[in-house]
Amino acid sequence: MDDKSLTLEGRRLLVATDTKVWAGGEGTWLRFSSLVAALARCGVRVDFVTSRMLAADTVAQLRAIGATNVRCSKAAPEPRSGSRVRARLRRFVPGPLTSLLRRSRVVAARVLSVDSAEAKKQHGAQPSRESPLSVSVGQCLRQDTYDFVMVEYVVNAHALEALRYLPLGDRPVALIDTYDVYHERCAALRRHGVRLPGEMSRDREQALLTGFDIIVAIQDEDRRELAAMCPAKTVVTCLPCRDADPVPPSSDRPAKSLGFFGGRGYSGPNEQGLAQFLVHAWPLIREVHPTATLSVFGDTRDAFRGRSFPGVQFEGYVLDLRAAYSRVEVVIDPVTFGGGLKTKVLEALSYGRPVVATTHSAIGYPNAGGHGLFVAQDWRSFAGMVNELFAQPGRAIDEGCRAAAYVEAHFQESRVMAELLGAMESDLERRRSRSRACSVTGPEGVC
Repeated sequence: MDDKSLTLEGRRLLVATDTKVWAGGEGTWLRFSSLVAALARCGVRVDFVTSRMLAADTVAQLRAIGATNVRCSKAAPEPRSGSRVRARLRRFVPGPLTSLLRRSRVVAARVLSVDSAEAKKQHGAQPSRESPLSVSVGQCLRQDTYDFVMVEYVVNAHALEALRYLPLGDRPVALIDTYDVYHERCAALRRHGVRLPGEMSRDREQALLTGFDIIVAIQDEDRRELAAMCPAKTVVTCLPCRDADPVPPSSDRPAKSLGFFGGRGYSGPNEQGLAQFLVHAWPLIREVHPTATLSVFGDTRDAFRGRSFPGVQFEGYVLDLRAAYSRVEVVIDPVTFGGGLKTKVLEALSYGRPVVATTHSAIGYPNAGGHGLFVAQDWRSFAGMVNELFAQPGRAIDEGCRAAAYVEAHFQESRVMAELLGAMESDLERRRSRSRACSVTGPEGVC
């Protein structure tokens, strides 16, 4: 890190979230873990609080990325390995019906996981001051003193209610890591027939964001919108931190092999994007390269049960990502809607794999186009870019090297953290100046 990393040495940060950011294999975990780890390496002492139950392995994950204290409700029971019920059902129930049952279960679980305070907030009602996360944050603030409180994702903004009970001069600097512009994400998903458990208007999101001192955007396009919504606030861009770590090809990697990584759980954008690719681009690729193969990794396969496509293998969720990447020559990201930054693109580039992406998937990437990242305007050009990579022996390897160099140039920790660290130090100094003014001009909480 550069000299700015030293300015936060010894500072204390409380990270508050009820979102399942710790689910390994998801883009949210890549973002969350890299940001927390980077702050910890800057000398910040990081505590983590949630009102959810956490399993022992989840606590271990959080400690591994730099969380000193992990506070949660009582430990959750360890998950069972596999599901005997699902395994037996698949013997007797047709694939499409099994997929429908699973998706229904996932959607129901998501709906039930939204507590009443969060549901009211998302629909425009005032959140309860006694929401579980706010209570948990309040307990931490009564026990310890923090310089910063960072809330992860706007749906957890109700955690700030705990700060109302502190004198103004003693309140820590409040940050929010937004991930995306939430109301825009809701609208995009709704247009494509995908609904989140709750909706949020622009006005409601704006009201929630004004409670924070620093608003952290994951890419510049989001930053511009967030700055327009909250012009009086400090808004910074902080790309995910990522080191290049190229994966050598396995000895049995087939020639002309594509890979798609869909992550865990239900994801409408992944499923719809892959479906469009298989209809509009894959036939054009197979027409030119009949031996081309596509490996689909992740739970996305559940949406395609009972369907088959020539040369396509649905692998399911895999634990060893490096082994999976070693088996593919080129990675695709055919997603056409959603929000934020597509971290699956960054992951593939960092592993030394060229990526063919849609214009939507490339949003937020500096100097997108080239450098191992190929951006297609339509499905015909998407197929054409894949065909060009396959047609030239060694081209994919060369582009993979450029991809790794691109990650080193734009996603190094010292580069992406500098603006955020500066904003944190500046806001902390302003908060201290206000506190000193309070002690001179009148009782705490009056100034």
